[in-house]
This record gives sequence, C-alpha cells and structure tokens, in this order.
Amino acid sequence: MKLPASRLLYICSPYTHGDTKANIEHARRMAIEGWNKGWLVICPQLNSAGFENDSTAGYEDYMALYLLMVDELRPTIYLGDGWENSYGCKRELAVARTYKGQIYIEGFDEEGLPDRKRAAGN
Repeated sequence: MKLPASRLLYICSPYTHGDTKANIEHARRMAIEGWNKGWLVICPQLNSAGFENDSTAGYEDYMALYLLMVDELRPTIYLGDGWENSYGCKRELAVARTYKGQIYIEGFDEEGLPDRKRAAGN
C-alpha cells in the first residue's frame, strides 16, 4: 500500500530535551490534532514512549529509525514547541531540508492545514 505523502504529518517535537513525560503528552496532543484534521500522523514520541527505561536499544538506534522514516516517507514536518532546543528535532529537520520537504510550526488553520503563515525555513 502506497501512503499519500502529501497527507503524512511527522511530529517533530522534543522528547528527551526537558521534561520527557510532558514532552510525550504534548506530542500526543499534536498527533491527535493532526489525526482530527485528516492527516496520517507519525509520532515518534508515542512510538517509543518510555523505551529509554525498558529497552536495551539506545537513543541513536531510535534516531536511526526516525531519520530513515523522514528520508524515505518524506512527510510534512510539524515542529512542536521547543524544537529549536532539541538535537533530535534539528537532525530530523536537516533530513527534511535535503528533499525540500514542507516544514511548519505548530498550529493549524481553519481548513485543517498547518498554518502556512507560520512556515519555518521553506
């Protein structure tokens, strides 16, 4: 099954920078908002929530997967609050910029699209 890349939304929001539990909850709210607006949402924070405590895989193992997802799926990047202070977010953003992906800062317009007035770096 081929996914419609134009409707894929990748939540690019801090996970380990700051309060991890609060970051996961914030990303969860962003993902729910995206699904409710009709997007197909990829939310790394929920995919590996708490794994840093329960898994033997390390940070770079998770990042390798998420960077691959961004590169291969080429989703719209949806930056959450604090992204500019997150090493992981900066790495994901760098990959998206290599394929000139759509990059938006948190916030949707009335039509369910990321607020184009707040576009970041594109």
